[in-house]
Amino acid sequence: MFLKKLLNKTTQNTNSENLSATQIKSLSSNELAVNLDSQNDFNNELQSLSKLIDWCIEKHKLISSKVRADSRHKNITILLITEQVNIQREQNKNIDEFSSKVIKCNAIKSKLNNALLRNYQKNLIQLKTMYGKLEKIGNQRLRNLESLLELLKKIDQENKWKVNIISPEITIEWSSPNFDYMAVENEHLILYYNIKMHEKDYNSIVSFAEQMLSNNRPDVKCIRRIIDDLNFENLMFVEMFNSLVVHEKNAAEYHNFYKKSFQYHEWLEESKQKLNTVFNAQNITFEEGHQLNNEMLTLKDEIDLFKEKLNNLELKCKSILPLKLQTSSEAVGKKITSNISITGQKLKLNKGEKLTLLNNFDPFNWKVQTSDNKIYNAPNLYFSFQPPDKESFNFVKKLQILYTEVINLWSLRHHEVSQNTLLDVINNLKTWDYSTYCTKNPFLRNVVFNALENDINLVLSENKFDNIKSLQLFKEFEKLKVLFTEFDNSQKEVCISVQKFKIKTNGVWLLIKKNNLHVFKNQLIKQAKLINKTKNTKNNSKNKKKLYKKELDL
Repeated sequence: MFLKKLLNKTTQNTNSENLSATQIKSLSSNELAVNLDSQNDFNNELQSLSKLIDWCIEKHKLISSKVRADSRHKNITILLITEQVNIQREQNKNIDEFSSKVIKCNAIKSKLNNALLRNYQKNLIQLKTMYGKLEKIGNQRLRNLESLLELLKKIDQENKWKVNIISPEITIEWSSPNFDYMAVENEHLILYYNIKMHEKDYNSIVSFAEQMLSNNRPDVKCIRRIIDDLNFENLMFVEMFNSLVVHEKNAAEYHNFYKKSFQYHEWLEESKQKLNTVFNAQNITFEEGHQLNNEMLTLKDEIDLFKEKLNNLELKCKSILPLKLQTSSEAVGKKITSNISITGQKLKLNKGEKLTLLNNFDPFNWKVQTSDNKIYNAPNLYFSFQPPDKESFNFVKKLQILYTEVINLWSLRHHEVSQNTLLDVINNLKTWDYSTYCTKNPFLRNVVFNALENDINLVLSENKFDNIKSLQLFKEFEKLKVLFTEFDNSQKEVCISVQKFKIKTNGVWLLIKKNNLHVFKNQLIKQAKLINKTKNTKNNSKNKKKLYKKELDL
C-alpha cells in the first residue's frame, strides 16, 4: 500500500519527508492549490493539521475503548461480533479515506520556507504517527474480530451438530408402547461411533482457539472464557450420551414389567374364561367328572405357582420408575434424581443428588431446584424420576384382585364338578336292584360306599357356594342310604333263615355260612328242598317194606 510505505519511510527518517514528484502528480490540482503567501494561510494550515491530529487521536481513543470492551465481553454472540465487524470495517474505510488528507499535508511542506517548515514538520510527524497508530489498531481490531467471528461460527456449527445428533434422544418417549429396546440400543451404538469420528473436528476447534491465544491478543480473557464454555458444553454433551445408558436400563425394566404384567393378566383372563366354560359343565358322568377334576387340580397347581410370580411382580413394581411423567404436567413438583456428576458455572450436579422438578415443558431445558434452593436449567437426560410408578402399582393391585377372583371361581367350579360327579355316582348306585347289590363284593362295596360318604360330607361342608345343589346331593345320598339299608336287612333275613339248616350231601353235613349266603342263596334253598324230598321218599320206602313184611308174617 502506497500510504503505508510512505508512513514507514517517514518514521524512519524524519528529515526527508518530501513526496516524490510522481506521488505529487497523482494528487489533483485542487488538492495542491494552497496559497501559502501570507502568515494567515500558514496558520490556517497549521490549524487544519492540528484538527487532523485531533481526529486521529479521538478515533484512536474510540477504537482503544472498544478493544478494552471486547476483552470484557461475557455474553458474546455471532450477531454481536458480526455487528462489531461491520462497524470496524466502516471505520477502517474512513481511516483509509483519511490517508488522502495526510498525503495532502505532506505535499504542502514543499512550499514552505525553512523558517516555517520546522514548525509544520513537527505537527506533520505527529499526524503521521497518530495516523499510523490509528490504522494499526483499526486493522488489528478488525483481524481480531474476524478471527473471533470465525471461531464463534465454528463453535456454532459444532453446537448445531451436537443438538442435531442428541435431539432425537432427548425427545424419546421412553414409556411409549412402541418402544423397541433393541432398535434404540443399536441407534446408540451408531451414535457412539459418530461421536468418536467427530472428535477430530472438535479438537480442531480447540486448536484454532488456542492458536488465537498465542497471538498475544487483548481479548485473551474473552477467548479463554469461550474455550472454557466450549469444553463445558462438550462435557455436558458427553454426559448426556452417558446418561442414555441409565435411561435404557430404566426403560427396559419398565417395559419388561408391563410385558409380564400383560401376560399375567392375559393368563388370568384365559383361566377365568376356561373356568366359566370348560369347567362349568352341569350334567356330567363320573368319568367326565374324574377327568375334569384332574384337569382342575393341574390348573390349581399352576394358580399356586402363579401366586409366587405375582408376589415377585409386586416387589418389582416398587423399583419401576414413572416414565410417563417425563412429558406430563403432573411431574411438576416431583422429586427427581441426577444421573451425572458435573461442575461448572452454569450447572453443578452430583450423581444421585435429589432435586425438585419445577418445569418440564422444554425437554432441552428442565428447570430444577437443588436441596440448597439453587435453580438450574438442564436437559432431561440428566435426570430420572424416583420410584414407584403409581400406574404399575395400580396394575399389580388389579392383577391381585383378578387372581383372587380366579381362586374363588376355581373353588366354586371345583365344588360344582365334585357335586355333579357325586350325583352321577349316586344315580348309578340307585339303579342297583337287590340281586345286583348281592353280587358285589361286600368289602369293596363298603369301601366304595364309605369313600362316597366321605366325599359327600366334604362337599356338603362347602355348601356356602350352592345350598340348593348341596341339599339335592344330601337328599339323594339319604335315599341311597335307605335303599342300601333295605338291601342289607333283606340279606340278613335270608341269612338267618338259611343258617338253621344243616344239609347232608354225599354223607357230609354242610354248614351254610352267613357270608356265603349272598352267593349260594337260591342254589342252597333248592338243594335243601331236594334233600328233604329225597328223605321223605326214603322214609316212605321203609314204611312200605315194614308193611309188606308184616303181611308176609301174617
